[in-house]
Amino acid sequence: MAVDEESSRDTRVADLWRFYDEHATQARQHESLRATVTSILTGFAAVLVGFASTGGLQRSDVPAGVLVISIGLLGALLSLKHYERNRFHVKVLGEVRKEIGTVRGELGRPLTSEVRERATKEHRADFSKKVGGRWIETSHLYQLWVALDLLVSAVGVVIVVGSLT
Repeated sequence: MAVDEESSRDTRVADLWRFYDEHATQARQHESLRATVTSILTGFAAVLVGFASTGGLQRSDVPAGVLVISIGLLGALLSLKHYERNRFHVKVLGEVRKEIGTVRGELGRPLTSEVRERATKEHRADFSKKVGGRWIETSHLYQLWVALDLLVSAVGVVIVVGSLT
């Protein structure tokens, strides 16, 4: 292999890794934003629940209940959107790893995918023993975040119903 060709490959791989790093940062950012937004909205909802429950539920607490429902639904939608954006960046990361393997001349399966497959297999075997099953490893975190937001909405429904009865 000529020195120029090897240098060109090294440059291309370095460029791909920079591209990879940017998308990895974006993927992490969406996870952080999802957690932050959920925390802030849940905090607002908690304050509204506190106001509504002071002195028992009355008809005047219906607007607070409706706001709590709205906050929960907004949180669920934002959580799903951040999940979608995270998945986009993770998909790009996978494609970049494949391209790096191709540029390096690792025909077939790139080295990074082999390392990932080994780590995944070991993690699943180890984690399943510690937790007692694969259900937690195979469950989707975004579903738990959305469930939290929907629970906030359910509290709002309880406030509205309790205020009207």
